[in-house]
Formats: sequence, C-alpha cells, structure tokens
Amino acid sequence: MAAVSEDKEFTVEKAKVILEEILAAFNLPDNINRLDEARDNAGNDMLKHMQLVFPVATQIEIEVIQNYGFPPNGEGCRDAVMNKSHIDLMQWRHLYKYNSTICCMFV
Repeated sequence: MAAVSEDKEFTVEKAKVILEEILAAFNLPDNINRLDEARDNAGNDMLKHMQLVFPVATQIEIEVIQNYGFPPNGEGCRDAVMNKSHIDLMQWRHLYKYNSTICCMFV
C-alpha cells in the first residue's frame, strides 16, 4: 500500500481505515494487558498516568501508523493527526466516533 503521508490527497476513507486499525490494535489482548498494567501502576496519579499510560498508548498507535508511511515516533503521530485535520468538517463528523474512542485510550 502506498504511504498515506506521501499521498497527495488524504481522504476520509484512508483516515477511516487507519482509525479502524488503531482501534483494532487497542483491542488486541496483548495491548489490553499492556494498557491495564500501565493504568494499574499509575493508579490515580495523573503524572504517573502521563509517564506510564501515554507512552504505551502512543506505541500502540505508532505500530499502526508506520504501516501507512508515517514515521514511527511522536512526530509520526502528530503528522497523522494533522493529515486527519485537513479533512473538511462534514467528513470529519463521520470519523469523530473513531477519533474520540482512540482519545479515550490515553485516559
């Protein structure tokens, strides 16, 4: 598959595929266990949550977006989000459910 980050047009369909794959990755048993363990270790401490949960959630997202040509790092996550933000508002509403569910994985 051609790298999305190199495509001239980032479409709703491409964004939907990426978001669906990210959600599927978060629901893999190993990743559920990784996130649960990080959350348990963080407890109710927001700083520990940022130190332990965010990196695990980001790594899971990176494992997907790198398959679409985005760099496997925080900048790749940012670039994927920026590409998604170029989709017009009416189209974005169709993707909102996916995006909001992914955001919940970080909390």
